[in-house]
Amino acid sequence: MDTEQARKDYDAVRRNYYVSLVAAKLMLCTDNTEVQISAHLQGAGGFDPAADKDWLREKGAEIVKWASEENESEFQNIRRAYLIGTCSALEQLAKCCFVEWVNEDSELADRIKLKEPSLLLSADDRQEQIFGEADRVFRAAKVQQGHFQKYSGYIRQLIPVHFHKHLACLDSVDTSSFDEAFLVRNRLVHHGAKADEHLAKAFGISKGEQLQIMRAHVKRYMQAIDAMDDVIGILRPSNIGI
Repeated sequence: MDTEQARKDYDAVRRNYYVSLVAAKLMLCTDNTEVQISAHLQGAGGFDPAADKDWLREKGAEIVKWASEENESEFQNIRRAYLIGTCSALEQLAKCCFVEWVNEDSELADRIKLKEPSLLLSADDRQEQIFGEADRVFRAAKVQQGHFQKYSGYIRQLIPVHFHKHLACLDSVDTSSFDEAFLVRNRLVHHGAKADEHLAKAFGISKGEQLQIMRAHVKRYMQAIDAMDDVIGILRPSNIGI
C-alpha cells in the first residue's frame, strides 16, 4: 500500500471536512450545523486514522456535497434579498432625485401636474407631500416595454428640455440586464420566485420552476443597476448645473 499517498488522501478528506464545517457555520449561522455535519460521520470511528480510506473518501465527498447544497440554498436567500433590496434602493433614489428637481425647478410642477403643497404645511410636511407626488408619478410611469423604459421615462419628465443633452448618459445602462433584474425581483416578491414564460426561457428552465439566481446573474444585474444609479447621480440638479 502506498502509505504516502494514503496519508495525502486522508489529509485531503480531513481538510474537506473542516473546510465544509467552517463554511457551513459561517454561511448558515445555525446552532445545530455541527450536529448535522457530525451525523454524516456516524460509524467506522469517524476520522480515526484506522478507519478505512475509501470510507473516509466517500464520507468526505458526502459532507462536501451536503455543505455545498446547504450553502447554495443560503446563497439563494442572500442573492434574492440583495437584489430585492438594491431594486428598492434605486427606486427610492429616483424619487429623491424627483424631490430635488421639484425644489429647484419652478416649472416642473406645471409640466407634471404636480399637486401644489399647502402654504400652511411645515417644511418637513411639504417635503413629505412632494415625496408622495414623486411616488405617484413613478407608479404611473409606463412599464410595458420594461423597467428601463419606466426609469428613463420618469427621469425625462424631470429634466428641462434644454438639459436633455445630459440624457445621453442613459446609454451606459445595459437595458436587457436592467429589465431582467426587475423582472426577477418582481417574480421573487409577488410570485414565489416562480419563472414566467420570459424568464423560463432566459434561465433555461420550465415555466413555473423556481428561479435559481447564480453569481453571474447577480454580477450582471448589479452592473446594470449601478449604471442607472450613476445616471441618476449625474442628472441631479446640483450636478447638472442648476
